Amino acid sequence: PGAIEYISVASSIAVKTTTVVALVDAVDAHTLIVAYADAQYTSSQRVLDHINDQSIPSSHTLGWPSNVNVTTLKLQDTELHLTDHSNCVSDRNDLVGQGIPTVCIPSSREETPLGKAEWMKVVGLLTGQEGASLQEFGRVAGAYEDATLFASAASKKTVVNGLYSSFSGGWSMSWSTSYIATHYSNAGGEYVVPDSYVANSLASVDVAKATWALAEFWVSSGGISSILANDDEDVAWIRTVPAVTCGNVFEWTKRSGIVTSGNDWFESADVKPDFVLKDIIKMIHPELLPGWDFYYLQKIDVSAYHGSCPFEITDADPSDGNSDTKKGSKKNGNKKKGNKSDDADDQDPAPGVQNTTTSTTDLVLFLAIGLSASVVICAATAGFAGYKRGRHNSQSSDSSPNPLKKPTLADDKGTDVSSSI
Repeated sequence: PGAIEYISVASSIAVKTTTVVALVDAVDAHTLIVAYADAQYTSSQRVLDHINDQSIPSSHTLGWPSNVNVTTLKLQDTELHLTDHSNCVSDRNDLVGQGIPTVCIPSSREETPLGKAEWMKVVGLLTGQEGASLQEFGRVAGAYEDATLFASAASKKTVVNGLYSSFSGGWSMSWSTSYIATHYSNAGGEYVVPDSYVANSLASVDVAKATWALAEFWVSSGGISSILANDDEDVAWIRTVPAVTCGNVFEWTKRSGIVTSGNDWFESADVKPDFVLKDIIKMIHPELLPGWDFYYLQKIDVSAYHGSCPFEITDADPSDGNSDTKKGSKKNGNKKKGNKSDDADDQDPAPGVQNTTTSTTDLVLFLAIGLSASVVICAATAGFAGYKRGRHNSQSSDSSPNPLKKPTLADDKGTDVSSSI
């Protein structure tokens, strides 16, 4: 209350990372880009076409290593620099006093999929694309809600998302309150994670073994073949876990190298959470989405390690939409449930989605940009930190989804891909 809002719409922007460029692309502001990080990691064809058509210099060091080439930004008449949370401090320090405002987009710190996607509203506001951002987020949120409702009555199946890093020498997993854990929960999965595991840490071999022993599905951002080929005793045990012996191993790599050497999972997945959710539903319950082809996920061939499977195996071929179920020796006795977060984001497997078409002014985002354009001050009130938990938990107790009234789910071409059962 009492704050004065100054919104300066930029007509030329520099973008630091692929996650931020996805938000720019989602609101149709890609033509404003005048400087960008290394284009070899760009997965958006139209962003790459714009970079090439406009001869946007690729020699600037906006990407890796993390150095801002101030000279390039000035030559390109950059009015606004958009960066992510991890590069925020260094970028601002480099640009202070240079007349180039910097706005940090901390979508990576969000704990819900829609929270990450909702940052497109902020980008839309800054680039004069508020209408496009509200429309796109409303579409995405609605599609995500439909997919969550569709999977809400399905039986739960256990999932672990993690990998072994030879660089760090340990096992890492997504934690229980992460956005990807929310995805799995909403898709009809039970995300398995030990109580002792904390964010951004390495798990001991014993903890990793105990976790993977509970999972029917193993998903990773990549590198599974190398992990399985590792003969180190701290790694080789992974070949005998249920997800591997059952053949339920997947990676987020289907869209790797489609345009450049980059993996689109690290770019557009943040603005297409509905596609991510449908991929996971297809993986866990392929009978629900017989017409959906994996968009980001792909199944990894681990047939060399197949063995006795303690779970029911549902095998789906994403190329033809067919699935069949085979029986193993189902074990339910000692299955441990994953750590349930106290956060409201993780409580309801079918949370409601409200206010998807709210005006950006309702976000109470105050952006004060100095008239000299030398400093940018961004202060977001507690009313907005992405897609807030209160919105997710606003469904009343008597509005639980009716499994007999499921929405139909469509692919990116509008074709119904859901089952009729």
